[in-house]
Amino acid sequence: MDIRRGKQRSASQGPWPTMGLVVACLSLDGAAAAADGFRGDLTVAGRFDERPPIAEQGNWIGSIAPEIGFSRHAAFANYDAFARRRFDSMLGNAAPRPASDVARGTFNGASSENLSWDVVGDYYRSRDPLDQDPRFTPSPGITQSARGHARLSLWRGEAEYQAQNHNNTAPSLSDAWSQAATAAIFPMRTPQGAWVMTGRYQDWTNDSVRTLAAVTGLTGYRRYHTPTVSSELQLGAVSRNRSSEGYESPEFAWTVAFEGLLGALGLPLSSRLRVGHEVETTGSAELWHEVGGLKWTAEYSRSIQAEGGRFSTPTTRDYAALGVENSRLPVTLTLQGSYGYSKPPAGQGDALETWRGEAGLSRAMQPWLTGHVRYSYLWQKDGGGADFHRNRAEVGLTAALQ
Repeated sequence: MDIRRGKQRSASQGPWPTMGLVVACLSLDGAAAAADGFRGDLTVAGRFDERPPIAEQGNWIGSIAPEIGFSRHAAFANYDAFARRRFDSMLGNAAPRPASDVARGTFNGASSENLSWDVVGDYYRSRDPLDQDPRFTPSPGITQSARGHARLSLWRGEAEYQAQNHNNTAPSLSDAWSQAATAAIFPMRTPQGAWVMTGRYQDWTNDSVRTLAAVTGLTGYRRYHTPTVSSELQLGAVSRNRSSEGYESPEFAWTVAFEGLLGALGLPLSSRLRVGHEVETTGSAELWHEVGGLKWTAEYSRSIQAEGGRFSTPTTRDYAALGVENSRLPVTLTLQGSYGYSKPPAGQGDALETWRGEAGLSRAMQPWLTGHVRYSYLWQKDGGGADFHRNRAEVGLTAALQ
């Protein structure tokens, strides 16, 4: 959100007693696992957005959202995909208009102990900041974002490719694209460990201009302590190319990774940790646990991102998220929250902080009909002190056709 162009506040400055009561009662949908084959859903909802009314449209909005999907779970591979479009109808203009599109596809499997793969893709298109991809900084106007990830793992090596794109319709905002391709070979490998040699290429582009690129070479050792616990250390060099000025002299690079470390220490948690220094020091940490219908996840990452929007250069982005889902209650309760901090290079704009939160309840009223209530919150603040926030309360019904 361009705070300098659109500093906005809701008409009411004191909604918190009411909103606190809503938060205590609400949660997200707890959708049951779908059987194999095609499926279709239709959601009808009404919501109240606490924001300055747009012309005479008001704060009350009705919506209808059809969704189609397909899934298949076989012995060696799983497929799942869905696409959803939401139409909004506002006060004073009952004709529904497209408001947001969301699509996701996954394909993963393992045909043997030494061959596995994952392919994941996400697409968002929305004019509403609350419905944009939470991993990007919200922007005004219609935005489109897409992210993809593919991985192939073999006995003698592995390969991985990641890409993301963010486009904005507002003329003062920039578009962005980034990609990373990684290939590793295992010249020597045993069931207990492997000698690893890794090559990686990354680039970041803003408004069709490549603003940063990096080529990295690493070598090291990966140790398989147990089937669920592993560690890795690699050392090498990285060369950077800033604004297509040519590659710089190589500098020292390193990466350290652990998987399943907390479980090995006796804690009932699954975990993954990776820290390294290439363009700059970045890393990620994940925790998750599931037992008896209760599951929670936590993650933190620091990365170099081509976010676009008000940023015309790559940013250093810190992102943290927490999610909880409890289906052991008479209703399904889900809570989600995230925090993002995007900082451009010195002298190239203010940093942005973004807080998001969602809470809700859902319950199956019939085998084919689910009702839900939901509350969403977004708050964004820049380094200059300007801020923007949005509250939303929603009630809806989802009919499943399968």
